[in-house]
Amino acid sequence: MLDAPRDAWDAPRELVPSARIPLWRRVVVALLLGVPTIVLLAADFARYAGADEQTEPWTMSGWTGLAFCALWLAVLVRTIPPLARSAGRLEAAATTVVGVAVVQGLALPLPWLTIAAACGIAVLALRRPVRRTVAPRDRVDRAPDVEGRTAFSETSADPIRAGFVAVGCALFAAAGIVMTIMAGAQGWWYLLASAVWLTGAVPWMLRVTLDHRVFVVRTLLLPRAALVRVPLEDVVDVEAGTVRPRRWGGVGCVVEGGVTSVLRAAGGAVLVTRTDGSQIVVNVERPDEAVATFAALRASRDA
Repeated sequence: MLDAPRDAWDAPRELVPSARIPLWRRVVVALLLGVPTIVLLAADFARYAGADEQTEPWTMSGWTGLAFCALWLAVLVRTIPPLARSAGRLEAAATTVVGVAVVQGLALPLPWLTIAAACGIAVLALRRPVRRTVAPRDRVDRAPDVEGRTAFSETSADPIRAGFVAVGCALFAAAGIVMTIMAGAQGWWYLLASAVWLTGAVPWMLRVTLDHRVFVVRTLLLPRAALVRVPLEDVVDVEAGTVRPRRWGGVGCVVEGGVTSVLRAAGGAVLVTRTDGSQIVVNVERPDEAVATFAALRASRDA
């Protein structure tokens, strides 16, 4: 181990990804999912505005509702680590569903279905995995004080955000129930919006634990469900640093190219590397303590 000055040990190191899916790919996928859905919604408005007698309130067509459901699901899968590992295939399926909804909703000729299938294949190609690794910038080998550290546990909970999320979920769910009763199945997408809203609270309500058995990240919203669970024997290294999530799509639960990120904001974080080369980056307020705990646990295991 390098003999580094004490102040070097205390200096935060930024965790920097070495590869990332290009922005233009993200934009194209978003357009293939979002534009057809907006076109269907505009067609519904135009159909209602052009009616001779508007005796009934405007309602969303079933095909528009299906497109919104597919769009919401595509957003949802990227925020749940077990589903995010197959996000590319699920987004391709959602794009195909949106394309089919456009063809049927606008009464286009059936050969247009081949274009819908081609859009799904294009998304699958654009979302192909890009191998990523995360490494500390200006890495310094550390010599933490490991005495007496047998477990690390940290809980981050923000009651204001929790209340805000609870109100948002209740409003979306109530709107979904009312729309389903009044307008039919297309109201279900409000319920999906409620689920997406709920996942936005995940990074703000976490419990991160490291002990002699496992490294686990849980959400307080679903205490029995683990977002990340890694047996200690599968952990190669735990490193401390800081993170700066990118502006778009960097906050929340994201899985890309073997890197699972559970981030709420810029600040302290730990980088956990597994034996298979995959990595986990998660916000914690005391990353040095997590590193010291892992060093103590590994020392006791090797003894």
